[in-house]
Amino acid sequence: MAGQRVQYTPPGWVRRARPGRIEVPSGVDLVIEGVGAARHELASLAKLIVWVCSDPVEAKRRGIERDIRLGRTRAEAEQFWHEWMSAELPFLEAEQPWRVADLVIDGTAHAGTDVADTVYVTKGPRRPRS
Repeated sequence: MAGQRVQYTPPGWVRRARPGRIEVPSGVDLVIEGVGAARHELASLAKLIVWVCSDPVEAKRRGIERDIRLGRTRAEAEQFWHEWMSAELPFLEAEQPWRVADLVIDGTAHAGTDVADTVYVTKGPRRPRS
């Protein structure tokens, strides 16, 4: 599959009748994707995995505020967050994508700023390279 064109519609998009799909043209060396890119079945295909972690309370606040800016009501945004996390938390527990990351970044802003102040670099790849 490396180097080939990819078109993918995540199952969650299908369930929610969300239009569109993720498209990557052939020959692209950079793909930025969410949590699923580090799942066990795909991690060996990645040249670099970056895990950005954040305080769960802060992540929820940011997620809900983002969804409100995108047009959801607060109630819709909170319901979506609840539904999303009911799938996300078991996935994270099972996959633990931070364990295969080459770079781990603390994405939580600190000391009243908008800047995260911690970057952790692993001692080398925590996964075998293909």
